[in-house]
Amino acid sequence: MNRISYSQISLFNECPQHWKLRYVDKISKTESNIYLIFGTAMHQTLQTYLEIMYFDSVKNANKLNLEQRLHDKMMERFQIDKESYGKDPCTLEQLREFFQDGVDILDFFKKRRGEYFSKRGYKLIGCEQHKTNIS
Repeated sequence: MNRISYSQISLFNECPQHWKLRYVDKISKTESNIYLIFGTAMHQTLQTYLEIMYFDSVKNANKLNLEQRLHDKMMERFQIDKESYGKDPCTLEQLREFFQDGVDILDFFKKRRGEYFSKRGYKLIGCEQHKTNIS
């Protein structure tokens, strides 16, 4: 089954030619930015929480300092990308702004986690599944 991501739809809506170059012609310029740093860090933070919640307990997942984890992951990604590309991938002001937005998102998540993720009657199979080609 073919799949399309939210990123692909957004890119297509923004510029169909850019979408074609990236996803059909496989031509893209990879460069880090605050959106990739934040998205990667938030994904890793929430994935860790959910794995602990489902494989261990809600109590232990709630003990995690998600804000500190988000901060650490953002800074780690910033440093990796800075070294990879030889320049800062974003400004410190952007890091601060996105981190604060992340804190707000995590607060919302913690308050409403039960509405979206329940252990009752569910089990975690995987947070992210990638299609693999077997030859």
